Amino acid sequence: MVPLLIVLAKRPNPLRAMILGWVAGSVFFYASCYWLTYSMIHYGGLPAWLWWVLAALLAALAAYLILRARRRAAWDAEVAEAEAEVSWLGRELLAQLQQTTTTDALAGGWQVSAARVREVEDRLTGLEASAPDEQRAARATELRDAVRSSRTDVETLIATRDEVGTPAVLAAATSRLVEALNPPPPPPTP
Repeated sequence: MVPLLIVLAKRPNPLRAMILGWVAGSVFFYASCYWLTYSMIHYGGLPAWLWWVLAALLAALAAYLILRARRRAAWDAEVAEAEAEVSWLGRELLAQLQQTTTTDALAGGWQVSAARVREVEDRLTGLEASAPDEQRAARATELRDAVRSSRTDVETLIATRDEVGTPAVLAAATSRLVEALNPPPPPPTP
């Protein structure tokens, strides 16, 4: 019991606590109730191999649930990193670009960070493909589309050298990214 509590205290996570508690409880119960299997095998006439198959199935189920939870946690951590990059793009880079006075200054500021923006867009595309469920895939797609649209808007501004429309386009790109980072809550289910 103490090792389980130590592991859970290091990194508290409700799903991990549930899975580890279930596994530890199952092992403890099976070890402390050995007489149940003994009586069923020796007095009940059940074959011993049946109990071994049952134990193997439970172990396989536990392993599957643990691996699935770890994959989801790793994916969520990667999305959190990508969200930090999207936040940087929307709240810092585009805010700095809005302060530029010429399209040459805009192009120079963008050129310095364009590779980082493309990298986060590519990372979000990969996360969309590797998402563990549809809801997470939709989240990655929404973020990727917002980054792609903002990138396209800035590159169009640079190509057309439109100094008059620059503040409005950059403000729209910023609001698009902030909206993607803070989506509205889902509607209540009836």
